[in-house]
Amino acid sequence: MSLKLMHTTIIKNSQIWIWIALWTIFFVVLLIINYYFLNQNRYIILSAIACMIAPLIFFDKILKRNYSEKIEIGLNDDLWMFFIVSDGIERKYYLNDIISFGINHSSNGKSSRLAFKLKGGNLKSINITMYAKEQSTDQTKTEEILKSFQSMIYSYNNTIGINDKITFNPTFEESVYGLVVIYFLSGLLLLAIALHIIYGQVGTLPLSLLFGGGILIRLIAVRIRDIKRRKENENRQRQN
Repeated sequence: MSLKLMHTTIIKNSQIWIWIALWTIFFVVLLIINYYFLNQNRYIILSAIACMIAPLIFFDKILKRNYSEKIEIGLNDDLWMFFIVSDGIERKYYLNDIISFGINHSSNGKSSRLAFKLKGGNLKSINITMYAKEQSTDQTKTEEILKSFQSMIYSYNNTIGINDKITFNPTFEESVYGLVVIYFLSGLLLLAIALHIIYGQVGTLPLSLLFGGGILIRLIAVRIRDIKRRKENENRQRQN
């Protein structure tokens, strides 16, 4: 039996953002109450603002302590399935139950997300968000985990008909929608520059270029990176 075992640390993204949202809402409500009923007590204002900023400052520490978990992943090429052991519970997934998969890398380079969409006419999916860098010496490199999944899926696709193949989903920046956004932002930026020049407000031009140009450059850079990665994946698929 061809079985490959790997270990990694996952990030519970949805849980921590729900916690941050609830935390922020609580202190926003407190500020509203303070404004209307407590004479705008400055100690409450300062404390509330500090509490809302604190999760952002200590985000990494909170994430690693309360919203991270070590898991085991097993890939079985003979049965075309993989399993995930989390919280002592093993969950099995077979490739013939999967429609598509995708890989996303965070903009700060600290994590990578592997997502699978399941069959059945619903929005059910599997999401595995891992640290980009292994958290201990006994863990498998994230890049190796991603390549192992892709290799197994590509091998599986070579054994079935074209209509049943698992498709690779491009990232937003790589997709047609991402390209439309890039064109749209480029148009807005050119329009802003033209208006600044026409109405003689050249002094504020650097600010527009800084914010608008910065967002545009980032989108283009991510798109180029993702397209390059997709081509590498396609070449790997042909080799398999």
